Amino acid sequence: MQTRYKVIICVVPYALAGYLWFGMASPAMTEESNDRNKIQERTKDLDILGAQLKSLRKVQTEQMGLSSQIEMLRRLVPKTPDMDLLIVDIEKMALDSDLDVYGVVPPDSEALKKVNEEMGEDKKKATPKPLTPPPVAAKTKVASPGDADVGLSTLTTTVKLVGDFPSLIEFMKKLENYKRVIGVNHIEVDLPEASQKKSVDPKMLKMSFLMTAYYLP
Repeated sequence: MQTRYKVIICVVPYALAGYLWFGMASPAMTEESNDRNKIQERTKDLDILGAQLKSLRKVQTEQMGLSSQIEMLRRLVPKTPDMDLLIVDIEKMALDSDLDVYGVVPPDSEALKKVNEEMGEDKKKATPKPLTPPPVAAKTKVASPGDADVGLSTLTTTVKLVGDFPSLIEFMKKLENYKRVIGVNHIEVDLPEASQKKSVDPKMLKMSFLMTAYYLP
């Protein structure tokens, strides 16, 4: 037998084996590559889904905290205005701060209008509605930022005080720590008017401010 035939006989099995291996291994390798790509895509999808779930849990936690804060604030807002008790507490805080209360009167319409404009109220709601008896406050309706149908009713009155500057600061600190939710706006500080019989003490100041009491509608 010639040498070339011997070579052919020896090479053909290897060539056939290589062809069969390539024919069988190539689809398997292609399938493995496709599976690897699918796994990577699903891993990315899982990462995106995990980030979305984490963001959702964060939003839910913030909503729960906000709901708790709203509920706590609602507990601090009485169901009725209770202006008499509020005025008594204001007088007590003023006396404890060495101040004299010389007036609790209905608010000036212009000052009340400015306060309502700051609260986002319509100008038509700025007209004072006197209480009877006695007329010491103006009643308005304050819309809630979150829902136009839910809000707090308010009673606004002007409080006038006389005292020195440290006493005024002490009084304002007591207002900040007051158990009830109230608003203080339009603060004015001036020297008392001098009379013919009595000179003005330079340490004494006259202060007035609008006090807004909130209560549930």
